[in-house]
Amino acid sequence: MMYALFRLLHLATLLVYTGALLISIIASKPTINGEDVENLAKVDLVGSLALVLAFFFGLSLWLWVGKPPDFYSDNPLFHVKVSLFFVLILLALLRKYLMRRSVGTDTEEISVPSAVRVLLRVEMVVLVTLPILAFLAARGIGLPTTG
Repeated sequence: MMYALFRLLHLATLLVYTGALLISIIASKPTINGEDVENLAKVDLVGSLALVLAFFFGLSLWLWVGKPPDFYSDNPLFHVKVSLFFVLILLALLRKYLMRRSVGTDTEEISVPSAVRVLLRVEMVVLVTLPILAFLAARGIGLPTTG
């Protein structure tokens, strides 16, 4: 029961992050107004919270709930997945830094750096890769074979 609950919560938080990322991609035009900046900041806050919760639910699934920790710890695909998750966090932090740096005191019309829009798309590619790796690791693909 706990395993199913934690898997559901892990998936739900990742879906919330995906939604926040999609909203950010759609709303990030070359120039946006001050109201859009405030709304994007709220969406980013929800996405950041979802990413943190996804990390803790995933950590719980790995170490305490479900399969033994060694099942995942010995799998190189799982290590790639975890590494990409941290890359996703770093990309999100870099994007937020670049966005905050571009917002000055004049909030009438803000030019969104093209790097921010590129980072959003790279984040989405990394995010789409994560469930594929999770699926493979959960089925034991990538585990070293003995024999």
